[in-house]
Amino acid sequence: MKTITRSRISTGLIIIVCALGLTACAASRQARNVEFSGFLADYSNLMPGMTGEANRVYRSAAAKNKTAFSSYRNILIDPVTIYRDPKDKDKMARKDLDSVANNFHAMLADNLKKDYRIVGKAGPGTLRLTVVITNAEKDVAVLDAASTILPTTLVASSLLSYAADHPGFSGDITMETRVTDAVSDDILIASVDRRLGSKNISADLFDDWQTVNDAIAFWSKRQRYEFCTLRGAKDCVAPDS
Repeated sequence: MKTITRSRISTGLIIIVCALGLTACAASRQARNVEFSGFLADYSNLMPGMTGEANRVYRSAAAKNKTAFSSYRNILIDPVTIYRDPKDKDKMARKDLDSVANNFHAMLADNLKKDYRIVGKAGPGTLRLTVVITNAEKDVAVLDAASTILPTTLVASSLLSYAADHPGFSGDITMETRVTDAVSDDILIASVDRRLGSKNISADLFDDWQTVNDAIAFWSKRQRYEFCTLRGAKDCVAPDS
């Protein structure tokens, strides 16, 4: 008979509770510095973010123009992809990679559909959001996985679909984001942000999936908040950091 360890049971219960929103489960915090994966190609225009923003941020003149940014009513969300060191190929199962990517995409869609119409192709008045996630500790990154999009109704259950007990991310996870005009491909926003496991949780949970899920849930909420403030809306709600 297979033995289920106490730590694994505790971890599973914590993830379920966090997914259902039954308690405050802040399992990550923003890092003080970031490393770049190469996805954005040019990082020279990124500036240090202000309080509540990503570590490094770029916004074009069009993004800073509330009237212009408010004209976007649709959003195209590309499949979330993962960059990782090819030497770590065996440390993270493909099922885990797909679960992380699917969860992040579903969370983004679930938040952004409250303000935008989610579309499947480029068109006028459409933002295009492209996101990659990577382990910031790695120097050599390659595109590893493209997600298979899950319905947003499956977000909570998919949080428990990981194959491994612990993620291949070593206690930190980094997101690089590019937002463009879907027709012209002009870059409106670019950002890089890194989050770490919280010091407030026990050491055996530092590298747990809870940290990863908490980070992507936070980023999804903050993406909605960023778009809300750029439109000049008055009812924007900042996520808890």
